[in-house]
Amino acid sequence: MVMPSEILQMERDFLSGKNPLAYLPLCQALRRQNNFSRALDLCLRGLAGDPDSVAGRTLHARLLADLGRYEEGLREIARVEPMAPDAMGLLGEKARILIRLRRLDEARAVLAILNRRNPLAPDVQVLNDALRQSERTQPRGTGSSSADAVPRIVRRSSAEILADLLKEMRSLVKIVGGAVIPLGVGDPAVEGRVEHAELALDYYRDVTAASKDLEIGRMRMGFLETEQVQLIVLVRGKALVAISFEPMANFGKVYHRFAFAVDRLLPESSAS
Repeated sequence: MVMPSEILQMERDFLSGKNPLAYLPLCQALRRQNNFSRALDLCLRGLAGDPDSVAGRTLHARLLADLGRYEEGLREIARVEPMAPDAMGLLGEKARILIRLRRLDEARAVLAILNRRNPLAPDVQVLNDALRQSERTQPRGTGSSSADAVPRIVRRSSAEILADLLKEMRSLVKIVGGAVIPLGVGDPAVEGRVEHAELALDYYRDVTAASKDLEIGRMRMGFLETEQVQLIVLVRGKALVAISFEPMANFGKVYHRFAFAVDRLLPESSAS
């Protein structure tokens, strides 16, 4: 993880002209902090002096997408594609934006190229998973080109979701703690050991930071085991769901029940 002092130094080196290419790692570091607007501003400054950089243009498109400016991101990709038609990062960003826009037919075509070239790449697998999730939530009888074609979801509070989840899990295992924590706006719900919920959130933050450094996509599931407790963490959309329980031999059965219950109670489309 890049330290704040390192970010400040990169920014000084870039703005002073000492290192004109420092905008690339600088913007990536700011992006990992969710400081998208500042990253976009610095990226544009960097591109002013480095206009033909495929990496810089790809980062520009990525930041536009982070800010929800998907059509602008696609236009930037269209400008860069003739320069680097085989760039995996650029194709991956194009697929990500198309999935966000729910232009699924176009996303499938881009992913077909990525799957032919490197199907085992973690970022390609993440995109495949995102496409499958979008396909499952695509309303019947609608096309795949509309960004607004999202099914209506009945909103439930974190406390209601947690209560139903724990009710289902307690028939299988002795629960020590449980939590449903919105990663954006909303009130968290915690039952049992609060420190286990804090551990789950810290674990998510650490893994997310590392995943962004490696550009391998976002965390979806994590598991921790100590001498006294086992912890499962699932991320669905913008919500983190966790349970902790006493160690047991049939972990697979617990995980299967937990994942099934979370997918039913908190599907991706409602969690976002």
